[in-house]
Amino acid sequence: MSKKSSILILMILILSVSVFGEESTYVRKSITAVDSVWVKPGAIKAGDSFDYKFLDKMLDFYVKGINEDNEEIESRFDFNILPEKMTEEFRDKANSLENVDPEILSKILEDTVGKEILNILNSDEVKKFRIENLKNETDLETFAGTKGKANSATFEEMKILMNSAYIYLPYITLIEKEVKGKDVAYKIDGGIIWYNVKISKDGNVTINKLISAKTFAIGSAEIGAKDSDGKLIYDEFVFGNTSYKVNETQYAQYSAILALTKNLGVKTKEIEDFKLKSQIMEVKSKKEYSVSVGKKEGLFLDDAFDLIEQEENENGELINKKVGFVRISKTGDNRENATNYSMVKQYLGSSQTEGTMITEHPFLGIDLKIKGIYATNLNIKKDDINFILNEMSINSSDIITKDADKAIGVQGIFSYNLAPITGVSQMFLNIDMSAMLPNLETSTDDKPSIYMYSGYLGLSKKLWIGRFNLNAGIGMGVDALSFKYDYKAFIFDYTYNIDLLAYGAKLDIGTEFLATPNLMLNLDCSYKATTKPKKAKTVFTNNYNDDEMEVEYTLSGFDSTLGGMTIGAGFTYSLKALPFDLFGFLDSLKKY
Repeated sequence: MSKKSSILILMILILSVSVFGEESTYVRKSITAVDSVWVKPGAIKAGDSFDYKFLDKMLDFYVKGINEDNEEIESRFDFNILPEKMTEEFRDKANSLENVDPEILSKILEDTVGKEILNILNSDEVKKFRIENLKNETDLETFAGTKGKANSATFEEMKILMNSAYIYLPYITLIEKEVKGKDVAYKIDGGIIWYNVKISKDGNVTINKLISAKTFAIGSAEIGAKDSDGKLIYDEFVFGNTSYKVNETQYAQYSAILALTKNLGVKTKEIEDFKLKSQIMEVKSKKEYSVSVGKKEGLFLDDAFDLIEQEENENGELINKKVGFVRISKTGDNRENATNYSMVKQYLGSSQTEGTMITEHPFLGIDLKIKGIYATNLNIKKDDINFILNEMSINSSDIITKDADKAIGVQGIFSYNLAPITGVSQMFLNIDMSAMLPNLETSTDDKPSIYMYSGYLGLSKKLWIGRFNLNAGIGMGVDALSFKYDYKAFIFDYTYNIDLLAYGAKLDIGTEFLATPNLMLNLDCSYKATTKPKKAKTVFTNNYNDDEMEVEYTLSGFDSTLGGMTIGAGFTYSLKALPFDLFGFLDSLKKY
């Protein structure tokens, strides 16, 4: 019993002296879970299945920092699970709720689990022990063998409680499946509640709520969808080096689970107590510094931090003031040697000196760029469009009266930071989507709806000079000219949806200005070259009975192309949450 008692008492003493004050470096936190995840009874309909095991794996990865091989990828937390008997009352009361919101759930947690923990930790014996100056191991053994037995908890349970600086509960309130035609989708509503266990100098224990955060996620798949080689698209869900054999329904579910838990991971890291911290150890150049956090804490290339100075407010209290913004430019491997420092590069604020503190600025690792675009030098010929319309007997006369050489529209780009995977700072994988209206003109009052859209996948690199960056990228994808035409005459009521598809490649160059750590203003241009559309895909709908027929035409002598020069301006925002899984399969491949 003496070794166990010593361990327990040391834990108590360590916790007792590390209660208040601002930490200049990150100290590993002890976390206790009420449950792996609480799921509201009836959240999923009878007959539907849900993979709770996969949910636990994603919570381990994104919240705990543990990979699928049960290895730590960051030493941010030590985790414990509360004893079953301490959570029974919580489950009974929570499971009886008809309507659930975070505040109600939080109150029940405080009145059940929280109350029981306080009863034990605020017992006279434990309080007295906390403030006694015990001198040797004999004193420790005496306490463990006599006064330590006065409470109803076992040694192992007491060890968990005494070492619990934080308590958390992930929860799910809704798991909803929807099938429409060939499409299956899942929506999951949930959140996470975090508490801090505080121990004052007089031995009293309080439990304070840190956050009660909600989020949601969706996932979808197409039943029976196949690629160009005839292989099923949604029969395998990939996460890093691990793949799961699934059907379309499971794929949609896994996708929603990943997005939900990734959001919960960012919300957890946003809690001030959990943000990685360090002081500037050395000033390497005017705006480049070394810091003590590194691979041991799960730090990655391009991770973001705020520069912090402490100052007194009008009440004489110390407050943190943000004075700059930095990113990791080199990750130090401090797992065995604590002096292998990381390097940070400053983007915002004035130059700093040794001792200035940095605190983590968590992001999802995905940027969203939105911009208005204007395209020139298009080559969309009226004769090509009229030929297709006449071939389908939509109209015997020419509807389009002018070629299109310009277009205006909007473009959205999701950019995933590849730096932690490639080791190249500010390198991004991009998904680019745009929609534009070309300047085609028509001769009839019953005008067709004509627009262009595209989808591209590409790579880009940013080179920073102060608050500005120059960026360049390449991409390949698909462009389409699409038009919808409603044809009504006598007893006929038809709708034609026609898509002309072409393959393209493009080159982008641009610049961005960093306005805030989360927001950049952008200006760029691109040149796109496309093939001539070879096929026209047409969906013919009889509006009387909603019958649809799909026809594909081979285009011969079609001279139009959909490429040209595009200029755009807008903003780039670094996301902290996203309701769907995007690039999630890459997350576990981070190593730099």
